[in-house]
Order: sequence, then C-alpha cells, then structure tokens
Amino acid sequence: MNDRFSSTGSPPKTLGSYGISPRAVLAIEAEAENLFVQLRQRIDELVTLRTQAERAMEDLKDDYNLSVPATRLRLRPWSLKRGLPPYAVYWIFVNLRRKLAETVLDRAIERLKPRRFVRFKVGERRRLRWGIFHGGLAAERRTVLAFDREAASLNEAHRVAARALDSLRKMLDSRSGGAYDSTRIPLMPRDCYSDCCPRELHRLYGLHWRFAHVLLAAGSSLRDLADRLRHERLPGGLRLKFRRNPEHPFGQLLWSGAGGRVAFSKLTGKNTRMLRLRSGDRKIIARIERDRRPRVRWLGSLTRLLKRLRMKTLTAIGKAKQALARGVHGHDTQAGPSPVQAG
Repeated sequence: MNDRFSSTGSPPKTLGSYGISPRAVLAIEAEAENLFVQLRQRIDELVTLRTQAERAMEDLKDDYNLSVPATRLRLRPWSLKRGLPPYAVYWIFVNLRRKLAETVLDRAIERLKPRRFVRFKVGERRRLRWGIFHGGLAAERRTVLAFDREAASLNEAHRVAARALDSLRKMLDSRSGGAYDSTRIPLMPRDCYSDCCPRELHRLYGLHWRFAHVLLAAGSSLRDLADRLRHERLPGGLRLKFRRNPEHPFGQLLWSGAGGRVAFSKLTGKNTRMLRLRSGDRKIIARIERDRRPRVRWLGSLTRLLKRLRMKTLTAIGKAKQALARGVHGHDTQAGPSPVQAG
C-alpha cells in the first residue's frame, strides 16, 4: 500500500497528529470537514451531470430510431468496454449484408453475424451528408441534422464533466496538492468508503479529504509560530501577528511594530536596516524569517490551488449544464417533437 495515501485516507492516529493541542486538532478537523463538504458537492454535481449525459445518449438513440424510417444510417452510443456507460454518441453507416448464403440455414447464420459499419468522425459534416444521401434519408435531412447537433451537445457535456473530474484528480494527487505532506489525517466519513461508493468517487473523496486537512494544518502552523514567539522579546519591539479575514480565510502572518500597527508582510535585509537594528538583532530576525517564509509559501500554494479547484469546477458545471440543456431540448426546438414526446 502506498504510504502517502491509504485506502481509507487516514493513519491510525488522529489526536495530536498536527503537533498541536488536542483541542486545536478538533477545531481543525471541524473546519476541514466543512471545507470537504463544499468540495464534495462540486464533485457530486459533476458526476450527476456526466451520468445525465450518458443516459441522454441512450435516449437519443431510441428517439432517432422512432423519428426516422429504418435505415443504414444510425446513432450509436460508444463505450470503452462492453457493459460500461457510453462516453460519446457517434454516427455509423451500416454496410449491406453479404449475400453469400445459399440454403435457409446459411442465411439464418449470416443474419446472426455482426454487420460491418463505418463510423463518422466528429465534425465531418460532409461524411454525414454522404450518409444521409446513401441511407435514403434525403426527406429527413433536417431531422437528421437536428439529431446531429443534439449528439454534439451531449458529447460536449460529457467531455467537460469527465475532463473536470480527471483534472481534479491530477491536481490533488501531486506535490502541490499535498501528496507528499507529512500531515496525518483522520478517517474519512463512512459514506466515502470504497464499499459505499464507486471506486472513482472513493479516490476523489480521499484526495479532497486529505487536501482539506493539509490546508487547515498549514494555516494552523502559522498560528503556532505566532503563539510560540508571543512571549519572546524580539528586537525593535517587533511582533509576529496572526490574523484571519475574508481575503485570507486560512490566516496570514504579519510583522507588527511596537505600537501594534502592521508594518511589514515580510522583513528583508533592507527593512531591518531601515529599522536601525543591530547586526545581532538582524540575525535573530533572519532566523525567524527562515522559519516563517516556507510556511507562508506553502499555505499560499495551497490556497491558490483551492481557488483553481473552485474556479475549474464552477466553470465546468456551468458549461456542462448549458451543453446538456442544448442536447436534451435542442431537438424539440429545432426539428419539432419526436413521436415519443408527441405521444
């Protein structure tokens, strides 16, 4: 089993796993659970949209068969493996049966053999017009083109949702997503276990659960540093202040002067010389800065990734909904109701 991610997403220990007090650990776990619920809602919505597109592909094939006469030009939902849900719906042109049988038994066997077909690549409308002509559907040309637009919308909806889910997995299962972070996390909720949800969702839930705890632990490490230096006498009356606001919901560390006002977000050599600190005092500040800056950079990297996750999922959900709406209702508005809907 991989050390950096177990099947349950948690090591055996929970309390004290962040290196802070048990009360602070419980507070972090509560905030991380709330953040995980928000991220999980986006995942579930993307999975729902993808499932709706897959079901609409199957329904589109049935509507097409009822809307046009029996022909060699057909719609076929395409899957990676037999029994799996389709990922796209394509046009196919079925070839004529081979007339090589002589007896009744040979003709029956010939009808059981699979028929060869030609698949039209997406975007090649010239091939589709060729299929309409040779399939004897010239009178149903507008209906076929309406179904083609609907199929393209469903393919787009499924592609957007599937790529967004795959992108979430890649971003979180990386170094920048906390894959190699030493933070230990508690057990996931029971409904996220592999025996309660599909394997793909279990994997995504585990990555988001870990990311939420790593992000909150990174913010808590800044508070720990500020608390540890609160009782030390720093040169120049300087203090490290931890604060949280809407712009920095996970916290930030700032240097404050003797009067309590925020002076610097970081202290460089130029700033320490401007404060007229002695050489020994500047070494003390430099030691603290060497401990503070990696923590701030790590928290900033995680918060930027969280922003990317939220923006990517929000954009993908909007695009998938629009494409799915065009795919489900496009045929109704452009070519009239199908026989099933009219009945």
